[in-house]
Amino acid sequence: MNIEEKTYQKITPATEGNYLTTHQEGDDIKTYEGVKAMYTPADFDASSVREITPEEHLSYQKAKEQALQEETEQGNNA
Repeated sequence: MNIEEKTYQKITPATEGNYLTTHQEGDDIKTYEGVKAMYTPADFDASSVREITPEEHLSYQKAKEQALQEETEQGNNA
């Protein structure tokens, strides 16, 4: 058995209640993910992570759900 020990970093929002995401405007909304904390490898480039408000998170979530629903409906109508 091989056991590898790795070093990780924990990224949290600077403002309590906010979310973290790597989603950028123009990205496919269906790939959106927002989290309260990220655990990443120590060498992860955190410059791709941005902090968003709870309102922005809910807006992205709603848009994602709508896009996925439309995709599902299109698939059912094919």
